[in-house]
Amino acid sequence: MDVLKQDGDREFRHRLDDMRENGILCDAFICIPGEKRTFPVHRAVMASCSHYFKSLFTSELHETSQTDIKINGVSAETMELLIQYAYLKELQLTPENIEDIFAASDRFNILGLLNDCVAFISLNLTAENCIGVLRFSQVYNCLVLIRKCWDFIMKHFLEIAEISKEFVQLEPKELLDFLSDDTLCAKEEKDVLHAVINWFNFSPEERERHLPDLISTVRMAFVDQEVFREILINRKEFKKKRKIWKRIQRAQNLIRIMKKSKIIPIEFSKNDLMAVPRIPYEIIFTIGGWAARGVTNSVETFDRNTNQWFEVPDCELPTPRAYHGSVSMDECIYVIGGFDGGRYLNSMYCFDLEKIYWEERAPMYMSRCYVCAGQIDGVVYACGGFDGRQRHMSAEKYDKARNQWSLIQPMIHHRSDSGTATLNGKLFVVGGSDGHTYLNSAEVYDPQSGQWTLLKPMSIRRCGVSLVCFQDLIYAVGGYDGTNRLKTVEMYDPLKEAWYSAPSMNVGRSNFAAVAMDDGVYAIGGYDGDKTSNVVECYNPKRKTWIYKTNLHMGRSAVSACSVKHIPNARHFSFHDNCKSRSFVTHQMIKGSQHQQHVTTID
Repeated sequence: MDVLKQDGDREFRHRLDDMRENGILCDAFICIPGEKRTFPVHRAVMASCSHYFKSLFTSELHETSQTDIKINGVSAETMELLIQYAYLKELQLTPENIEDIFAASDRFNILGLLNDCVAFISLNLTAENCIGVLRFSQVYNCLVLIRKCWDFIMKHFLEIAEISKEFVQLEPKELLDFLSDDTLCAKEEKDVLHAVINWFNFSPEERERHLPDLISTVRMAFVDQEVFREILINRKEFKKKRKIWKRIQRAQNLIRIMKKSKIIPIEFSKNDLMAVPRIPYEIIFTIGGWAARGVTNSVETFDRNTNQWFEVPDCELPTPRAYHGSVSMDECIYVIGGFDGGRYLNSMYCFDLEKIYWEERAPMYMSRCYVCAGQIDGVVYACGGFDGRQRHMSAEKYDKARNQWSLIQPMIHHRSDSGTATLNGKLFVVGGSDGHTYLNSAEVYDPQSGQWTLLKPMSIRRCGVSLVCFQDLIYAVGGYDGTNRLKTVEMYDPLKEAWYSAPSMNVGRSNFAAVAMDDGVYAIGGYDGDKTSNVVECYNPKRKTWIYKTNLHMGRSAVSACSVKHIPNARHFSFHDNCKSRSFVTHQMIKGSQHQQHVTTID
């Protein structure tokens, strides 16, 4: 019935439009004087679409006998498209007509079309056009589009600074507003400083009076001293400009004191942007696990900009669990299966990152402790595991829309405590245990064919291994070979269908979490053969070495973790909402490789 109704509505609209084109029962004419064009219309149709025309036709000041409506400031081509939309609810938006259609739909208060225009523009934002679109949206005070443009600029600021011709033509106030926003995404703050200087170099004489304020918005506490010297100190012309040099000296003093004492002086208050970190655009969530006192429900988040972990109380799992899986999808985190200290679980919980709310979802067919989990194209997969009696070779997938699990083709091997990762739309599973031996085998699942395929085995048996995709390679990290907790790492190249050795970790571990972010692969917690570990380290691909990061607040093994990018309320999970003492680990320690923690206080 719904389809017939929709088809009937469409047929009705087309008949009305035919009547309009043939002038049948039309009771008004829209005239474009400048082009001497006239369009016959039905008042009721135009009024139903446009608040402007509704007010015009129903106003007491408007004579009902008046049929000619003169419209200036709009082209006949644009008006014809608006009338077409009023009748057919169809309009082909293009890059060529979008500005005129947006302006006209705003003027005539055609809200449906205006929303379509906003959606079209938002989908077509690029690093080259976003500044111009922001200015355009500000002219029309379109708050939704302003927010879309602003968020895009915050996410892509460094790319915009590099390739946009509009960037160097920004007004000083515009650039200042961008730089002052804590949500601006920058892997390294030195790149933000480079962008400021490039903007300044476009017109130095005209812009030198604005440079002190712009420098003050760069988070100098996180700029390397050598880079700072190269970009600012070594420019002799800056020494001759009193206000610029004064601001540079203030920033240099901050960096020098931090490097020497790891403490920001009192004059650098929490309101001084040079000393305040930006909100990270990607956050690691480390969830549950086995701690010193047993299974835990605590969650820790990692702020990469301050190299610091935070325990966020309102993120705690509804129930403790260990040996579980976790995946992120659509601003939610799904926690799957595991063990609560007494039961092997088939349950799944979903954490809504925006609402800060846990909700139980449909349970799996099987209880799965030591489960491995991943997601591909919005579908969650759970493979293998242990139900208290046997190791599984079964696997299942979760349909979010239907809130339902369904079994898929079983794996080739029984396995629990294995590692999983996704790459190029496929699910890779390696290592683990079949209950009798530790495995070095590997297999991959293709959702398109619904089949598992054996891959070349790893060089070492690995149970409790972590698998992670990074830079189009699959890294198998750590694990247990039956004798030792492993430091070793090997990586699989799907194109060459071969495993290769990679640099070893500093700490041997199994049953830990591994997460890839754009700066490297993080190994988090685990069991080191003696105790549950709180040690975190990160593989730096440029240095080809593992670098210690700040420890977790508690040692935890059988832990899971995932990273989430561009969370709307990332502030809630980062330094800004969780560090009441306003302290953080210095930039020098972030770049260092010593396994130490130095705290910097800015209160």
